Amino acid sequence: VVRDVQRAGPGSPIGVRWFEIRRVGTKYFVHQQGTYSPNDGVYRWMGSIAQDRVGNIVMGYSAANATTFPGIRYAGRLATDPLGVITFGGTLVTGTGTQSSNNPPSSDLAAQRWGDY
Repeated sequence: VVRDVQRAGPGSPIGVRWFEIRRVGTKYFVHQQGTYSPNDGVYRWMGSIAQDRVGNIVMGYSAANATTFPGIRYAGRLATDPLGVITFGGTLVTGTGTQSSNNPPSSDLAAQRWGDY
């Protein structure tokens, strides 16, 4: 499985785009795909995705908008769910604020960045 980010439609927030790629012999093909972007106005980015041996898929990602502090959420699907559909999700960490400046300046790069440390 792989993921990216993209808009679900014109003017919509960024969502998590995902693909399940399978191999038959020497040929690879997209078995299923989707964009997880519920109609809630929340932007989703910096995702991570995994699949277990029976085909269940789960992804984690950062989520925020103008009224929702950045937090960490998850969404996924069971192998028995309809293809291309994410059927469950929730919040792992609810954001409690934002970093609006680096004042005083910090030499700690983790204090200046979101989530890639």
